Amino acid sequence: MKTLALIPHYNHPTTISHVAHTLRGFGLDVLIVDDGSRPDCRPLLQGLRGDGIH
Repeated sequence: MKTLALIPHYNHPTTISHVAHTLRGFGLDVLIVDDGSRPDCRPLLQGLRGDGIH
């Protein structure tokens, strides 16, 4: 069984990248759920996708 880290996100574009990559460093897959953030956060979130970050 694999463990998945579920992270809710709301308007913290600089923090979410650090948290996601830190969790990947522990070998966890990461699922980020955007909770209606500003439109300017979307490109950053899309850029994080891949290599275990969903």
